[in-house]
Amino acid sequence: SINSGWNLIGYLRTSPSPIDNMLSSIVNEIVLVKNGLGEVFWPVYNVNNIGNMIPGEGYQVKMTNFVSLTYPAN
Repeated sequence: SINSGWNLIGYLRTSPSPIDNMLSSIVNEIVLVKNGLGEVFWPVYNVNNIGNMIPGEGYQVKMTNFVSLTYPAN
């Protein structure tokens, strides 16, 4: 579960995958995603500096509404 506003989420899969694929089920509610290096995924402006989500890394996510995120199976 991810609340509206800022949240911290972990990437729990075992292999890197494109952030736009991993968050496609909630992309309409995403305002901004940032990684630890300050790179961003900003869907409304079609900006993706993050590329792949990395196993074990955390991401700051700003949401417009409450959503439930389920990553695809490994």
